Amino acid sequence: MCEKILENEHSQKLYSTLRKMDFFENRYYNINRVLMYVIGIWPYQNSKRTLRIILSYTILTVTTIVLIAKFTTTKYDVDLLVDIFTFLIPNLCYYSGYCTCHYNMRKIKKLFDMIKFDWGELKNPEEMAIIKKYATKSKNYTIILTVIFIGFFFIFIVIYLLPHLLNVVVPLNQPRKSKSFPIETFFKIEDSIYGLVLIFFIIASLGVIALAAYGSFLLFIQHACGMLNLTGFILEHVFIDSEQCIYNNNENEMIYKSIIRSIRFHIRTLKFIDFIKDISEECYTIQISLVLILIASDYLKFMQIKKEISENIDDAIICIIHIIGIMFSLFINCHAGQQIIDHSNYVFHKAKVIPWYLVSKKIQKSAIIILMRSQKSCYLEVGRTFISSYEFFVLVLKTSMSYATLKELLEQIKFDWMKLETEQERKIFQKYAKETLILFGFLNAISFLTLSPVLLNVIVPLNESRIYEIPFPVEVFFDTTKTIQFCSDDFATL
Repeated sequence: MCEKILENEHSQKLYSTLRKMDFFENRYYNINRVLMYVIGIWPYQNSKRTLRIILSYTILTVTTIVLIAKFTTTKYDVDLLVDIFTFLIPNLCYYSGYCTCHYNMRKIKKLFDMIKFDWGELKNPEEMAIIKKYATKSKNYTIILTVIFIGFFFIFIVIYLLPHLLNVVVPLNQPRKSKSFPIETFFKIEDSIYGLVLIFFIIASLGVIALAAYGSFLLFIQHACGMLNLTGFILEHVFIDSEQCIYNNNENEMIYKSIIRSIRFHIRTLKFIDFIKDISEECYTIQISLVLILIASDYLKFMQIKKEISENIDDAIICIIHIIGIMFSLFINCHAGQQIIDHSNYVFHKAKVIPWYLVSKKIQKSAIIILMRSQKSCYLEVGRTFISSYEFFVLVLKTSMSYATLKELLEQIKFDWMKLETEQERKIFQKYAKETLILFGFLNAISFLTLSPVLLNVIVPLNESRIYEIPFPVEVFFDTTKTIQFCSDDFATL
């Protein structure tokens, strides 16, 4: 019944609110609007959108091609791989973010429509102040990201372009050595100053694409947090504003309407968060996976540079900037997820401390709705496995560092083998290497045995399915024969 009331009220007020098409030209959302408009993903623009979209896709695609093409024209080397990953993986992250915004433009428009409608629902200055606070936060996040990008971009220009400029202004007997981008243009345009200017223009365009995509994501997250905060604010002030009426009239309509209003805000906010998850979940998973690889490769590169840091100052600066940028962007995403969790718990905390026993049965029945739903925290998922939070941020850092540490251990093993001088020393190493292979083969054999009944049921089916038994003395409380996922979990555990 409450959902029908919400839908009726929503339909009555929607058209009057949506007629204000210049709503996002205010100081809170104007930066995001301009960034999204420039790359063609602003949902309310019609003219010349196709041209901007084609230009954005062209820049992203050409950048990806010239980076990957470097592998075809250069002898493979670990250092080359790390250098290419430094530029390729961020470009793939921007590509996935832009594709997500482009192909979900209708859903993004729906989110902006919901934001406009929510602003129209505010009744007093206190509620307006809450939403303005979070709108200002989203604007500040976008400004901070923009300033950081401009700062890093300026440093890149100095490192890559300064030697060319000095060769023109203050020439030496031998040209100054300059850094080159790990790209293959087939025309060697990166060796000229005009080619570098073109490359920096492309990097600036990629920065605008990234700022537009991530800025809009943070805008939606902050608005959701503001609405959850507003829901808690309404619940907190329901009985404060009506304290004198509780004992005189348990059927007080003002209390009932406030409760219904808080339920309406809460339900609409949950729908808003579901829209965000529906749009960003796949893209978020892809980008987190790429970030894991990127952090590990940057860490490896920094370890290599550290040995001769005096001769590779430029590389060290670029690597440090890159690591800081990746860490910051990852933290911002995890911070957004943590904010959703905290604000969701805030609503439940405000709902459970209200003295519901003082009000009528009618109001208590309405209160059950928000108590039951707010008890379950809202969160952003990564691959439907992990929850975006501070804990996940630490987990990603540990995992990426473990990959890099594993690479160092393998390099150390290779170095130790090369240092062997006598046949007796080699036999000692071979003995322990064989033991490792035997243990590895034994674990793989056990893993295959745990999976073999399920695999044989697919490859060579019988009239009756083969029995699958878990190789561990545990109780899982469900039928493991009906799912292959648990079998793969056994394999992963081993």
